[in-house]
Amino acid sequence: MKQMQWYALAGLGILLIIAIAAGLLAGPVSVRDLLSNESLRGPVLMQLRIPRVILGIFVGAALAVAGAAFQGTLRNPLATPYTLGVAGGASLGAYVVIFVQNLILRTRFNVITPSWYHLVFVPLGAFAGGLLTVALVYGLAKNRGKLSSYSLILAGVVINFTFASVILLLNYISDFTQVFVMIRWMMGGLTIVGSSVLYVTVPIVVICLALLLSAHRCFDILAFGEVTAHSMGLDVERFIRWVFIVTSIMVGMCVAVCGPIGFVGLVIPHVLRLAFGGRHGFLLPASMLGGAAFLCLADALARVILPNQILPVGVLTALIGGPILAVLLLRGSGYEVRD
Repeated sequence: MKQMQWYALAGLGILLIIAIAAGLLAGPVSVRDLLSNESLRGPVLMQLRIPRVILGIFVGAALAVAGAAFQGTLRNPLATPYTLGVAGGASLGAYVVIFVQNLILRTRFNVITPSWYHLVFVPLGAFAGGLLTVALVYGLAKNRGKLSSYSLILAGVVINFTFASVILLLNYISDFTQVFVMIRWMMGGLTIVGSSVLYVTVPIVVICLALLLSAHRCFDILAFGEVTAHSMGLDVERFIRWVFIVTSIMVGMCVAVCGPIGFVGLVIPHVLRLAFGGRHGFLLPASMLGGAAFLCLADALARVILPNQILPVGVLTALIGGPILAVLLLRGSGYEVRD
């Protein structure tokens, strides 16, 4: 790895530390109040801000690495969990669970779901939706027994639009209160109380991140093209399938906990690839650090940008990421592998 890339990793690590500090200090409760009021300091930090920062670190890292993995696998700058439909499928799966809880069980049958319902069934719904999307995208993209990166992306876009239409249908047949709850969830946010959610989310994300980072040489081989990759002994179709499954599990977990948070997986690996090249031995860990820092900083900003209100971080990442992506696409894709 080049010396400049080591410096970049160190810089991203420092940026992440700054982002963690900002996440712990930013919010409606001021730093002065936290320092002066000991009874307030414990609940705010331990129950709200520390779990929120930890969640932001792992979700940001997961989304950025998933974006880098998809872009590297399909060699396309627009390949992300969202354009490929994986996040849309996970969103729909979680959305259906919330819909069943609010409209069918509670309203129609007057069934009060237990406290663990949301914690257990929303992640399961997101997993099921993400894996269903993988199956559908593969089924649509298959052409004479061979997968094409362009057909995968096109199939993902079709699936994404279809699932978005189903979500709109569920909104239409719900009442105002239920629509408000579900739309707020669709905006994406890191709002959690306590650390119970982290016990499920963090281990799954860590395992998936470790698997993807360990495959960096396979990503580099595939960057030379499918024919060359086959000649070097890589089973391209099997590897693409494996990447889809691992990232679907990881993204499904993140969507289940936070809702869909866009542009992290699109912008962060794109910036790093343009700046430092496409070697995945650097790009994947750099995306992990950069995504974690970006989401933590965005969430800290979301807590202070409006007085006495906390803006959903998914809204802010879209507002920041959209213009950045437009500039990057005008400058070029940067999808060559450099030493």
